[in-house]
This record gives sequence, structure tokens and C-alpha cells, in this order.
Amino acid sequence: MRNERKEEILNIAIKIIDDAGFSALSMKRVGKIAGISEPAVYRYFKSKEILINEIFNKIISIHKQIADKYNDNLNELDKIENILLEQLKYYEKNREITALIFSSDAFSYSKKIKDKISPILKERENLMISLIKEAQKKGIIKKMDPDHLTKMIAGSIMLLIVNWRMENFSFSLVEKGKILIDTIKTIIISKDDNL
Repeated sequence: MRNERKEEILNIAIKIIDDAGFSALSMKRVGKIAGISEPAVYRYFKSKEILINEIFNKIISIHKQIADKYNDNLNELDKIENILLEQLKYYEKNREITALIFSSDAFSYSKKIKDKISPILKERENLMISLIKEAQKKGIIKKMDPDHLTKMIAGSIMLLIVNWRMENFSFSLVEKGKILIDTIKTIIISKDDNL
């Protein structure tokens, strides 16, 4: 029961941030929505910063699971596609999370959060770069700067998610993501390869 209530409080906090931003999050507001007193919220989370920290722990855990989910039997291009699609599937099911991940407030709110998120983002970026480099060695992807290519792919996905949020989630993120990924593939696939 305690873990369920703690998860409920986390989800309420995420929803508040999604609806109104970090500045709207307060322990009092969380308690009101959860139907418990403010002191009761503090029994689960000793401070607002700890609550926010736990939210980001949850996000980090999910991102690690997504990165680990790709199939080792696939070629590098398909691994990249799998990781991106898994990420989009998760966001489509948990759209409130995107308010946290794509918010500049998240990084300016706390140095601890920035220090926690930055290595995860760097790890994901390095994974993408290594997959691109390996695909380039095999002649699957054109010879382009892997760092710039990673930024192009990540930026395209980020823009798609931002547009999805701005259009009030009115289209399927996964379906538009598949189209975007196919477009990116036509740009980056080596002409010698028939994937």
C-alpha cells in the first residue's frame, strides 16, 4: 500500500508539472489532489526536491530499459530504429513524461537533477554514435560525422515530440515517428546498401 501511494504521488507530481510547469508543483497541491494532507505527502517525500529527484530516477530507469531493449541480432541501423520507436511508444503511453524531459526548467531547477540527467543523455548519445560508426564501417550508413548525424536524428525526434505536444497529442506519435525514421533512413543509408 505504501509503494502504491508513493507511486500515486509521483504520478500526480508529474501531471502537475505537465499541466503547469515546475513552478506550480508544491507538496500542498500534490496532497490536495491525492486526497491527503500536506504532512502526509512529506512522510513519503521529505522535500519537494526529493520528490522531483524521484521523478527523474523513474525517468532514468525507463530510459535505461529502452536502451537495453534492442535486439543484438539486428544490424546497427535497425537497432537505432528500434531504440527510437521504443522511446516513442513509451512517450505515447506516458505523454506527461515529455513535459519533464523536454523542459528547460528541468535542468535549471536543480544542479542535482542536471548532474543526474546529463550522464544518461551522454550515454544514450554515445550509444547512438557507436551504432552509427559500426554501421558506417559495414557500409550501411553514409560516411558523415557520427556526432552530427546523432544530433540530427535526436533533434528530429525531439521536434516531432514537441509538435505532438503543441498539437495537443492529436496524432499518433509512433506512426509519425515511423514516417520520420523512414525519411531519415533515406537520407543516411548508403546507396550501395539495399536495406
